[in-house]
Amino acid sequence: MFYLLLVSMLFVSCMANAVLMRGGGKGNNTSSEAQNFYRIADEYVNALGVKPSFIATDHETLVQGQIPAFAVPTYCYVDVTTMPPDFVNDPCYYQFYQNELLQFEGYMGMFFENAPLMDLVWTLTGADYSQSFAGSHLERAAFLDTTMPLLAAGEYQIGLKVTFYAGQGFKFYTDPSVHSDNLNCGELIPGDESSGSCSYSWAAAESLSFSSDLEKVIILSGNKPLDIPIPATTALLLLGGSVLRWRIRK
Repeated sequence: MFYLLLVSMLFVSCMANAVLMRGGGKGNNTSSEAQNFYRIADEYVNALGVKPSFIATDHETLVQGQIPAFAVPTYCYVDVTTMPPDFVNDPCYYQFYQNELLQFEGYMGMFFENAPLMDLVWTLTGADYSQSFAGSHLERAAFLDTTMPLLAAGEYQIGLKVTFYAGQGFKFYTDPSVHSDNLNCGELIPGDESSGSCSYSWAAAESLSFSSDLEKVIILSGNKPLDIPIPATTALLLLGGSVLRWRIRK
């Protein structure tokens, strides 16, 4: 067991490319106010708005104070399923050497899985630098894995912006408050009392965009040091452990 534990510790100490540094604490705003977002087919819309009998292909709720997108992994927070989340540590920042790949991981709190198109863009900025990169995603997890451009050592910031497109025959609708029906009542055919109806007068949009907070990125000068070789004393311990194990089995 000692032998296996020692090998495991050495293996872990020699791992990893990018390092995500953490420390501190951060508060959050809380509120019961919210916005509902729906992706609805045109067939459920009339001249007065969205029919009360509508069926949405997607539905998300954004609570005031909630972060709709993250530019850091979910383990930087206590729980992303309860919004707004509590930060485990702050800042939760990235650190790379100049010879490493840029590797970022984020999370989308607002996600419309049935939207036909989406743009996922990471933007890295510094004092005199700004560059955007197209990212990838797996469900709500967002990623960027790219060759590092020519960056001077120093401090930068990374942000994530996600844009969803409703697609042909659909639109996004925003209910500004879960506490209000926002009904618009009137005649679908002017002058025809029998055409009287009520619909939700929600704001419509062809696309919706959500952005993350900016997170710190530190670029260290030079190349990442090579993995530290196993010290001679550790090698002797490993050899001794192997011999002892062989003798016991014999």
